[in-house]
Amino acid sequence: MAQPQRQQQMQVAQQLQEQVQELEEQKEQINQLLTQLHETKDAIETIGNAEPDETVLLPLGSGAYVHARIEDPEAVLAPLGNGVLAEEPPETAIERLDGREDEAEDALEEVDAELEELQQELEQVVSQMQQQQAQAQGRGQGGGPPGGPQGAG
Repeated sequence: MAQPQRQQQMQVAQQLQEQVQELEEQKEQINQLLTQLHETKDAIETIGNAEPDETVLLPLGSGAYVHARIEDPEAVLAPLGNGVLAEEPPETAIERLDGREDEAEDALEEVDAELEELQQELEQVVSQMQQQQAQAQGRGQGGGPPGGPQGAG
């Protein structure tokens, strides 16, 4: 195979590998977001199921919990976006988080589909490079033109 063509294929393979890595990082971030959303929903459900002035265990994250006295189980501060919080009933906060969870799951599906396409494309490029390298090695070991001397001695 001509050296420029091989070099070009190697660059394409490297670019594809970088794109795959970026998508895998995006996928990890989305999975972390989904975990956080699930934990937040669980905490809000705990609050919503509490009686006024009841003490409950609330998760802080990373397996840590705190005892918390719930003054008003019908009011949670939930994010609206851009750092803005709104006091709302637990059910409303959970519905809002369900919407964010749906968006994150849709994004995860898109990333998975794109990741699969890129991985297939990368496999094709690598396979072509391997085939061309094997052909080049086969020609190099064949010894010369047909009918010519091959290591006569």
